[in-house]
Amino acid sequence: MSRQPRRALSIDERARLIYDVYDEIADRELGDEMRDLELTPEIVEEIVAEVAWTYTRARNARPAVRALLTTPSRSPHIDWIAVERAAAFDWDVFEALTDLERGALAELLAARPNPTDAPGGGITNRHRQSVHYRPSQRRNAYLSGTEEQRHRMLALIDRRGHAQASAA
Repeated sequence: MSRQPRRALSIDERARLIYDVYDEIADRELGDEMRDLELTPEIVEEIVAEVAWTYTRARNARPAVRALLTTPSRSPHIDWIAVERAAAFDWDVFEALTDLERGALAELLAARPNPTDAPGGGITNRHRQSVHYRPSQRRNAYLSGTEEQRHRMLALIDRRGHAQASAA
């Protein structure tokens, strides 16, 4: 690992750098073993030595590195399989998404029909009264979540829709 030239990094760039250094150390220490590297004080110090240049105050690096690596929801990596499963309303997967994956999910869902809009996903009284009404698999999967989960999913969709509308 070589020392990088000093320049300002965004929070996302810094997180990716920290995870990349961690991944390099894990590869060196574990080889082909498929397990997580324990975050020891020595590992944190090695990472800090590599990324301290990205902080204006070096003393902030140690707690920031430890906090980032011990908070999985702040990972800079996106598990696209998990995002796709969450988009199909796998509620257990939805609950486990990281912040970055939730952002990717919002973009993905913004491009798809809203599950509450009739007739594709929503239900109106006219649909309920129809003899031929049968909810779609997507609608059933959406309804299988708790009210709180569905509310959080819709808030994610709405927030993304508002961001796209204001950008246009």
